[in-house]
Amino acid sequence: MATHQSQQPIVRRSTRLLSAVHELHKQGFQNLAIYTSMAPSGVYWRCRLLPLHHLVIEGGCVDVIADSDSYEPAHYSSGSGGNLYFGWEDARSDSARTLAEKIKDRFPRLMEISAGSNYRYSGWYTEMLGVAERGALPVMWREHYSTEPGQIASTDRKVRIPIPPIPHSWKFQGKRYSYKPGPHLKPGDDWHTAYHSIINDWRSSEIIQLPTFPFETNCLYEHGAYWEGAINYIQTILGFTKIDDFLTALEQSNPENERWACLRWTWDSHGQFIYLKAFLVRQMLQKKEKYLLDQKIRVKWEDWLCEFEAGYAHAEASVKPHPNPYFGGSNPLHLGIGSEDDQDRLVYG
Repeated sequence: MATHQSQQPIVRRSTRLLSAVHELHKQGFQNLAIYTSMAPSGVYWRCRLLPLHHLVIEGGCVDVIADSDSYEPAHYSSGSGGNLYFGWEDARSDSARTLAEKIKDRFPRLMEISAGSNYRYSGWYTEMLGVAERGALPVMWREHYSTEPGQIASTDRKVRIPIPPIPHSWKFQGKRYSYKPGPHLKPGDDWHTAYHSIINDWRSSEIIQLPTFPFETNCLYEHGAYWEGAINYIQTILGFTKIDDFLTALEQSNPENERWACLRWTWDSHGQFIYLKAFLVRQMLQKKEKYLLDQKIRVKWEDWLCEFEAGYAHAEASVKPHPNPYFGGSNPLHLGIGSEDDQDRLVYG
């Protein structure tokens, strides 16, 4: 799609769609992503709206790893004058802001999945939009083209755009894995069960999508749900209801075991699992009636906990930490309180 004078209105109208997505990012839908390509003829620019977690980097290129019937398809082409957005006759003359409202109203499931903060992607998007507004629309796929590592193409063959910050996918024991944002929660949502469906989906999914550590927010609800998910995973997937048994198995875990690997990838992606481990050790040491530890074992874990506090407490004092299971109280995220049977759960009130 050349950008000579006769094409400028189409480029401007295509950019209007990109600007509408930017408007939606400003409203809190920062996991709404674009996948762009050129038609095989090389004439028309195409743009698809989809959740960010359906994109991955494969071999240095952006690729779509999943088609889903869980949200509405949203495909655009610059054909027909460039302003027939998603086939909507009533949107031809819309501003970016008005078009954004129609996208939000007419693709409700897509928008629900795409809700949440993602400063890295929305930041990249703002930079990309500035380039597009100068006449170079982003192109993630086109036949017979190559770019330098870390770049995507554009409709102006002289212009390259940084590749978007999309998680890589990887294969492990014949299965494909990638990351996706965790559930976007609001006050009043039950964080104790928010991750249950995600974890259960791993068992049947062709592509296993692990929730990312919510490091871009300090929202108590989202961090509480994230760590409650770990408790649920340890109990229901790994099968532990006693902390001492889990800690022993953790020290002896096989890195090639898929279930232990998923625990590590999901809850230790940034070295954060140590906060949950410290929380569990403290719970175990405090509940002497449940954990009749050998004195040597008790001293071992008391020493470990002291060393942990000495190494991390000072660092945490210098910056405001993300909500975590250890610092901030004996059970700052109320982990495990949502379960019913004290005798059959890892943590109880």
